[in-house]
Amino acid sequence: KETAAVEDEELIIGFAWDYVDNIARIAEEDLARRAAEEAGARVIFTSADTDSTRQHTNIEDLISRGVDAILAIPVDSKAIAAGIKLAQDAGIPFVTIDRTTTPEAEYHPDGFASTDSTKQAYDAGIALADVLDEDGVTAKTFVLIGDLRDENAINRDNGFRQAAEERGMEIIADFPTEWNPERALTGTTDALMGYPDINTIFLPSDFLLPAVQSALDGAGKWAVRGEPNHIYIASQDVFPSGYRAVRDGYIDSNTAWDIQLFAEEGVDMCIKLAMGETLDDPIRLVEGRTITLENVNDVEGL
Repeated sequence: KETAAVEDEELIIGFAWDYVDNIARIAEEDLARRAAEEAGARVIFTSADTDSTRQHTNIEDLISRGVDAILAIPVDSKAIAAGIKLAQDAGIPFVTIDRTTTPEAEYHPDGFASTDSTKQAYDAGIALADVLDEDGVTAKTFVLIGDLRDENAINRDNGFRQAAEERGMEIIADFPTEWNPERALTGTTDALMGYPDINTIFLPSDFLLPAVQSALDGAGKWAVRGEPNHIYIASQDVFPSGYRAVRDGYIDSNTAWDIQLFAEEGVDMCIKLAMGETLDDPIRLVEGRTITLENVNDVEGL
């Protein structure tokens, strides 16, 4: 995508990230920063380390430093509304990428760019159902949930449940992980012990794959498709680990989170808004591509 160019004097974009401790957030920062700098803007970066109060303080600091626009990934999809109001009251455009505010939030950003997280999980769920039908398996499903403060986690949960209802995949247990690998490990371990007939898992992100793999390995159920102890898995994001797990037959469906496209879109919106333009499309959602063992070697650009 060709990002809008800065004209005349330097434009400053403040980045208010939720955290930077996984490959997705690092890539989002790198790609958004690259798009901003290529367009002639300067970046001031902050991270909240998953603390919504710290993120609010970071937003206050960016406003006091005179940024021309703020690009944020909310820690909390409701709490971020207070920071949005501060920026908008100061005349500073506020754009979110990756995730945004909940519908109930009092204030909303001027623009939002991301992958369609509901459809992302729905597509992975439908692809998983196709695999189950092909193998003649009736699903008994354990659903892991990301963080109930995270609009994307809620959307993914809803999207998968919609696919499960349409295709008759029974959900027999679920567990909110708060995006914490230790909780994911404990929750999955307990679920496998408490519900020994679980044969399907919905994984809300490849970020949690190492924890879930450890739990399955401990239960003797980390096995490739075709082996009798295989647990069917639908996952999200297509991190390198998730890509390899699909390729090797451990994960059965996975839908990509198209970071490059929405990072560039978010920067483009920040620049246009800071230059006084009106956005024709303030919500820009892209569809991720779903991979399975059948097409994992054919989908380009992952």
